[in-house]
Amino acid sequence: SITLREEIAPDGFVKATDITFTIQNTGDVQKVTMIDKVVKMSKVDVGGKEIEGAKIQVIDKDGNIVDEWTSTKEEHTIKNLIENETYILHEEVSAEGYVKATDITFKVTEDKETQHEKLIDKIVTMSKEDISGKEIEGAKIQVIDKEGNIVDEWTSGKEKHNIKNLV
Repeated sequence: SITLREEIAPDGFVKATDITFTIQNTGDVQKVTMIDKVVKMSKVDVGGKEIEGAKIQVIDKDGNIVDEWTSTKEEHTIKNLIENETYILHEEVSAEGYVKATDITFKVTEDKETQHEKLIDKIVTMSKEDISGKEIEGAKIQVIDKEGNIVDEWTSGKEKHNIKNLV
């Protein structure tokens, strides 16, 4: 039997698993097809809208960054993936006003269908209101993490505030 192996996949395609086949002892032309798949990733808000400006990384099982990019309004085709391998989808820096998402682990499947992965960001808003629900202007507000670091601060206004730098 003979093994067909893809050493390097074209840019943006997943490296396919080996195909083993036997040469038939006939005069017929024998065809062997190796199909590369694509894995696309969306950076979206809870409503499904693409978010621009987040720095995203894909990390392999050894901790190496295999692809890295800044999110746009379009899906990203992940590079340097291998079928049947597991990867971590990591948001290194969140988009302005969004909460940094939790890492997601995904496995590249062997089927030859385009695979879609999503990293979803949410927003945490804060209001400074009086007892009747009217926004109060002029209060200095801080968000402090458990180590005592200020992660966001602002002066309240007429609108709710999207808290920055949350994880």
